[in-house]
Amino acid sequence: LQPYDLDKEQELVPMTPQQATWKVFTYFDRDMELRVQELREQPGIIRVDVVAKEVLTKPEEGDFDMYPPPSLQDVADRRKIMYTYKGKLKYRPYPPGLTQEEVVNYRAGVIAVKI
Repeated sequence: LQPYDLDKEQELVPMTPQQATWKVFTYFDRDMELRVQELREQPGIIRVDVVAKEVLTKPEEGDFDMYPPPSLQDVADRRKIMYTYKGKLKYRPYPPGLTQEEVVNYRAGVIAVKI
């Protein structure tokens, strides 16, 4: 057993500047369009008009604070962290032509990008 060299064993790691960060992205439009496409493919439906799309829940400041800053390897791997959020879709299918609405899940999150 050798004596400890505390200066060497407990040496502080030098600080380096942050080279990557998380950027918020959303698949709201894509997921809403996928749902509209599903509605259009239902038997007996000739067309579907979209009346309105509304975001009900979305990524908020702090949703991803528990994750450490991404590394350059995360950027190279295009690492994403995603959650499910809710949106409202109002549409009018023909026939019968009555406006309907439903809650649609969509994906959103953060992706690692270089600063």
